Amino acid sequence: MSDSQQYLNQQYNQINQQISGDNIVGFRKSELEEKNQDKPNLWKIFIFELLGTILFAHGINSSNGSDFLVAASLFAGIFLSCKHSGGHLNPAVSTAFLALAPKSEDELSQGIEYGTWIFYISAQVIGAFIGGFLAEFVIGTAMAPWIATQETDWILADMTGEMIGTFTFVLVILIMTDQRCSYSKQTIYIIATISVALFFSRQFTPHSGGCLNPAIALGLEFMKYFSTGQAKYLRKSYIYILLATQIRRILTFKTY
Repeated sequence: MSDSQQYLNQQYNQINQQISGDNIVGFRKSELEEKNQDKPNLWKIFIFELLGTILFAHGINSSNGSDFLVAASLFAGIFLSCKHSGGHLNPAVSTAFLALAPKSEDELSQGIEYGTWIFYISAQVIGAFIGGFLAEFVIGTAMAPWIATQETDWILADMTGEMIGTFTFVLVILIMTDQRCSYSKQTIYIIATISVALFFSRQFTPHSGGCLNPAIALGLEFMKYFSTGQAKYLRKSYIYILLATQIRRILTFKTY
């Protein structure tokens, strides 16, 4: 066989390999695998956010109002969950990362998508609820302010302090988790800085002992309702929410 014929045969074989079905399927499979690797494991996020928030909520109830112990509880909760879910443990933090979600596929961002955000929020509220019951069982009490008995001035002051403290706390988290402006890439230093930020941000809510965490507040309030036999009011509230949703759906219905 001449050299020119061998060359033609080699070129023919290479073309066949390039257009063969196996090669195309393999290429598509690798693309799908890369996309699947980029997708977060939602149930893994849910489980570790749940466990981390349970630990945090129980620590808050066992802290007797100590800022240091509350910050230490946050440190423990983030340390438990950070490698698996990012260790948000707070709807305010998850909402901040939702706001950072990429607007297009080509945009690089540390944000999360709306569906992932739902898993974070659900796990955090349920975790706080379970953590409250755990504290009730272990130490016999759970720290949950009875909102119905608080004066308007108390609520307004607490809301103002919570807003300022949460802004400061979340800002520190966004800075520390961004490699472009974080002073360290070591996980232990990042968690320690976030815990210290909670310690100082809590100083904006001295009279209420707020933890700058909507999930903790909501979960412990739910727990308080159930433990004091006031769950019937929650059921009524749920009915009102469903009614309001249906009314809104009717009012915003569009005809074409």
